Amino acid sequence: MENAQAHAERAKSHMVNDAYLLGRAMQLQATLWYRQPRHEEARSEVLPAADVYEKLGAAYHPEGCKKLLQRIEQRILGGSAGLQSSLEFQEGPRKLLNR
Repeated sequence: MENAQAHAERAKSHMVNDAYLLGRAMQLQATLWYRQPRHEEARSEVLPAADVYEKLGAAYHPEGCKKLLQRIEQRILGGSAGLQSSLEFQEGPRKLLNR
């Protein structure tokens, strides 16, 4: 798992000029952290990824980020955050990042 983490970090550094690929790399890293389980790190990575997708108008990936965010917050808060994070996510991922 650590090897995958290093690859995700390296990929992000190479994708700074392509916002979509940077968002994908951020989402991948968030997924890896979620599985480790490093939930706070995963949440801090999935929110900016969703923001990238939203700015680009990418239709599919914000939904994937929303579902991942719900799973992360359920783990962090013991299952009570799913509905709240889903409603807040619809108002924009940046608002979630600033809470």
